[in-house]
Amino acid sequence: MHLLSITIRSATEPFDTSTPIGTFLFQLLGSLAELDKATIIERMPLGRDRVARNGKWTGGVVPLGYDLDAEGCLVPSTRRIEEVDMTEVELVCDLFQRIANGGTASAECYRLNALGVPTSKRYGNGKVVDIRAAWQPGRLSKPLKNTVYVGVHNLKSRRGIIARAVPSPRGCTQC
Repeated sequence: MHLLSITIRSATEPFDTSTPIGTFLFQLLGSLAELDKATIIERMPLGRDRVARNGKWTGGVVPLGYDLDAEGCLVPSTRRIEEVDMTEVELVCDLFQRIANGGTASAECYRLNALGVPTSKRYGNGKVVDIRAAWQPGRLSKPLKNTVYVGVHNLKSRRGIIARAVPSPRGCTQC
């Protein structure tokens, strides 16, 4: 069996892998690139954690009933939902009230679907994704269990949970 030998000779860089020094330089440059990548990967979560500790939203779907202010922090949403003639935050409070009074996630999904309440997801960068699917109990149960509605958002980090205070929805006694 014959092994194919490949060498790299650069016209603009001072290395040639057909020589021991050229091979060493090529491996050294590769190692430096690997170190740089590992350093960036290590620092990115640290930056996200710092931003989270300062109370800013770090990405992902913005919880139902919330918007981001100019500084990137969660604030109760004043966006109107015409189908129910309420703001998003009023809808969330209404959902909590109905569930607290014995309603079920399934019954609320049926009601929201019958009223034509949209199921879109909103992101911090302004992107809105229209799901075009009906409200489902699993999709409704997740927000109802979110600690953000009691005034605390928990961000799971490699270095533990970062809890940050957020305003709970105004006028919502169940949140």
